[in-house]
Amino acid sequence: MDYRNTEIKLDQLVGYFNEEKINLSPIFQRGRVWNLKMRRELIKNILRHRPIPAIFLYKDEAGSKYTYAILDGKQRLESILMFIGSDNKALQIKTWSHYILGKNHRKDVGFSVDLSDGRGKLTFSKVSDKEVRDLREYPIPTIEIALNENTQLDEIISLFVDINQYGAKVTRVNIVKAIKRDDPLLQDVYALIAVKQRRNQAIFTRRKKTAFVAVMKKLQMVASIADADVSR
Repeated sequence: MDYRNTEIKLDQLVGYFNEEKINLSPIFQRGRVWNLKMRRELIKNILRHRPIPAIFLYKDEAGSKYTYAILDGKQRLESILMFIGSDNKALQIKTWSHYILGKNHRKDVGFSVDLSDGRGKLTFSKVSDKEVRDLREYPIPTIEIALNENTQLDEIISLFVDINQYGAKVTRVNIVKAIKRDDPLLQDVYALIAVKQRRNQAIFTRRKKTAFVAVMKKLQMVASIADADVSR
């Protein structure tokens, strides 16, 4: 496994969002855990030019370009996306609706912050040209991870578990399912018990109501099967 310590400027990040080169919802990711207050605090720090923790990106090949799946830092990137939105022509994320699903989350897109500078509640559509310029140049520390021919599956699993050990945890089952999602055996087993539904970048799993699943439940062979419709 190869690691590269680097940084991505926010202007480049916006470009990645617009090209849909960043996946905020890889199958092993958890849902949204930040409330609006936490998002506001992050944006205030960014607008005040304060540093934020590094994000972890998994670099993968996708035809003629690379894509990046977020391993750690989803809430931070999502907060940036929601604050910027598409209301300011100087800097827009036109694809934000592909990333933010559900009415409860979409209503927070374009949220305001109060920088205690006399301007009151400030949305991105009302920031000054200088603030937009500075925001474009804002550096986000980034650890970029790519697999090589010597990478072992257990090394990947250990890494993902370690960097997600705080907050809503990712399980080894989630990771194996994600890394081995193209494995024919797992695909066949998965097809027996669930239906996968894609809504833009988000993937949802609905359990099938079949005799086979009922037997599996009785035998306790399917983990976390209590929810009839859960995000995976």
